[in-house]
Amino acid sequence: MALWTAINCKNTASVVTWGGVSDMFLTYVEREDLRRMMKRVIGGTPKKYPEEYEYRTPLFEADELMAPVLIIHGVQDENVSVEHAHRLEKILKVKDKPVESWYFDDFTHYFPPATNRRVVEDLTQWMKQQRKK
Repeated sequence: MALWTAINCKNTASVVTWGGVSDMFLTYVEREDLRRMMKRVIGGTPKKYPEEYEYRTPLFEADELMAPVLIIHGVQDENVSVEHAHRLEKILKVKDKPVESWYFDDFTHYFPPATNRRVVEDLTQWMKQQRKK
């Protein structure tokens, strides 16, 4: 959702995606438990309606991202695999967009409360620094 906000609001100063989905095709492959819901909401499978999955995949709109992006992801995340972060980072770098990535080898989709607070403090500082650029 943060990526879509930055894509659609050109005056966004910065964007942080933390454990975020960046590829709906990948979500369909990885999350068998979500397929039924995705078919109902999107209208069918990625093979049957690739344009609908593309429409919901921010990777395809990377050119429209003007704000610096901070990607935060737990490497052991099974809800949203770290591959989402890797794909987003790769496309932003290819398109020469400002991107920084913080990967956490020991964490899943959920960060322990003390770590979560520290990361929020750090990302807040990162966001403040983006205003100065």
